[in-house]
Amino acid sequence: EGKGRLRDGFAGIVAAVGPDLAGQGCSAARTTLFGKLSISREQPRFAGPLRVAALACREQGIALAGADIDVDATLDRALAGAQGRLGISATGIGFAGSAMRELGGKVRLSWRKGNLAAHYDLKGAGIASSQVAADALALTGVVRTARSADRIESEGTLEGTGVRPGGAIDSAAASLEASADGTLLAPMVAQIRASLRRES
Repeated sequence: EGKGRLRDGFAGIVAAVGPDLAGQGCSAARTTLFGKLSISREQPRFAGPLRVAALACREQGIALAGADIDVDATLDRALAGAQGRLGISATGIGFAGSAMRELGGKVRLSWRKGNLAAHYDLKGAGIASSQVAADALALTGVVRTARSADRIESEGTLEGTGVRPGGAIDSAAASLEASADGTLLAPMVAQIRASLRRES
C-alpha cells in the first residue's frame, strides 16, 4: 500500500509472507519481506528486512538455519542500473560438507552497464570442514564482473583465529607416517602431526 506520484514522491509499505517456498531444488520455510518502498526522481528504493527461518538445497549441499538480511536497494532511472547495501546475519550454515555456526557482515553492491561489483566485509564463527577448522574468519574485499560476466576479478584479504587442520589432513599425515615407518621421514612426519594436534 502507498500513495504519491509514481515518478517522484511515492511512498508506501511492502509486506510479503511465504510460509513454504520451493524451487530449483531448494525449499525455504517462512520467508518474510517487510519494508518501505519509495520513488524519488524516477528512482525506486526499497529498505527493509528479508528474513528466512530455514533454507535447504539438498542437491547443492546448502543449508541454513536462519537468516536476517537488511536490504537497502535503489534502482536507476529506466531500471538502467542499481545499487544497494545488505546487512547479513545468518546461523547454522552448511555448504559442500562444511559448516559455519554464524555469519555476519555487510555487502555493498552496484550494477552498471551489465557489470556487477560487490564489496564485502564478512565475519564467520565456528567454521568446520574436513580440511580445516577455525574459531573465526574475517573476509574483506571486492568481486567484479567485466564484459557482462565474461571475466570475473576478485581481490581481498582473509584473516583467521584458532585455525587448525581438519580430520582429513591428520588422516593423510597418519597414512604418510605409517608408510614411512623405518625411514628418516617417519619422525619428521610424526613431529608435524604432533605440532598440528597442539594447534588444535
